[in-house]
Amino acid sequence: MAIAAPWIASHMRDQRFMVVLVMVATLAGLCGSIYAPIEGVWLWVIILGLGQGGSFSIALTLLTVRARDAETAARLSGMAQSVGYTMAALGPLFVGVLHEKFASWNIAGAFLGVIAIGAIVAGLGAGRKLYVLDQ
Repeated sequence: MAIAAPWIASHMRDQRFMVVLVMVATLAGLCGSIYAPIEGVWLWVIILGLGQGGSFSIALTLLTVRARDAETAARLSGMAQSVGYTMAALGPLFVGVLHEKFASWNIAGAFLGVIAIGAIVAGLGAGRKLYVLDQ
């Protein structure tokens, strides 16, 4: 998915379908890993890996397909990656704190679900056939 998803998405009119597809796979993999019976964990981990690989590569693809020139792509990349990497660094810490505080994965899973839904909403906006800073 890390190779196929951005290749397919870059050839589409807009990328909203691919964003939703990889984020639904990520969300399904997370929910299955946390809530489904342990016997099926390998299936859920594979789905999660496919979703996360595709979502990361599509995020990087959106930086280029939504900019008309290199300067705009560089500015967009600097903003998105600094914010994204900060959130990615703090996310596991916050999930661990939630798990410790509530002694359960239920609240941590709900938090991850909210993050995934937020990513879908943001991806629906970013995936439209529009350009950043376009007049």
